[in-house]
Amino acid sequence: MKGDKGDTGETGPQGPEGPSGVSNVWLMDYTFPQVSEVPDAGGAIARINVPAGNFLVFANASFSNPGAAEAHVECLIPGGVPGPSAGNRFVTLGGTGGNPSELYDTATIAFHVIVVPDAQQTFNLECSDNGGEVTMASVPKSTVTALEFDSASVIQG
Repeated sequence: MKGDKGDTGETGPQGPEGPSGVSNVWLMDYTFPQVSEVPDAGGAIARINVPAGNFLVFANASFSNPGAAEAHVECLIPGGVPGPSAGNRFVTLGGTGGNPSELYDTATIAFHVIVVPDAQQTFNLECSDNGGEVTMASVPKSTVTALEFDSASVIQG
């Protein structure tokens, strides 16, 4: 047989302060002009401005290939260091083979890098189609987001 519930005990002491969390997120510079075609020799398709600090920068862009020939697209953020499991910066898009009724091959590149600027700095998402006829396939055509962090460690498993 159970008796009545007793009184609630006293509140225990406060625990230690936990680690600080992420406090800031930066979005891409929406004043940067939207690009409709991928630069053949490489060039900026989006940019982000961040202050001094430690940032994990996420980038993605979607492409289609209306050209007859296969095209190879590569993207990068100069000055960024790829983190573990950074994603894929390369894609190969099949061509239409010259058939105008052929559907265009499309793909998205998504990756992240770590940047640690000492002062405010601009980072560009740069892509090249190495002479292909690749166009941007989404609106917004690409995105870049930066997440500030205090420290990072790699866990090997």
